[in-house]
Amino acid sequence: MSGLAILVVILVVLVWRSIQKSKSQSLNIKESLLKVSASKEKQQKESTSSKEFKEKLMKFFSLYKSNIIDNAEFENQKKKLIASLADKDLTESKLDFILELSTLSSENILSKEDLSNIKNIIGL
Repeated sequence: MSGLAILVVILVVLVWRSIQKSKSQSLNIKESLLKVSASKEKQQKESTSSKEFKEKLMKFFSLYKSNIIDNAEFENQKKKLIASLADKDLTESKLDFILELSTLSSENILSKEDLSNIKNIIGL
């Protein structure tokens, strides 16, 4: 009888180890999938269009023209918005993007320096 008890204990231990190994492998697979998913999310940049960019810029310009923010704050927000282009993909060609924004130069909303910075950031 004691031999049978030992055999049962050995069998239980083997089954328990098998279950633990399976859980460990499952956990490793889940961790790997989460890492891959997080990596893909980082690789996928947010996209923007010239229209979206202009809308955001015009909101700050409207605040400036309404004396809600001063010129320094407007320039600061404009620089931040321009710098944010580095983290975004464009929904249109680089040329179309800059051409659309060039109209803001004639309205004195974007300076030639601003347009030059945008060109450098988007790689044109």
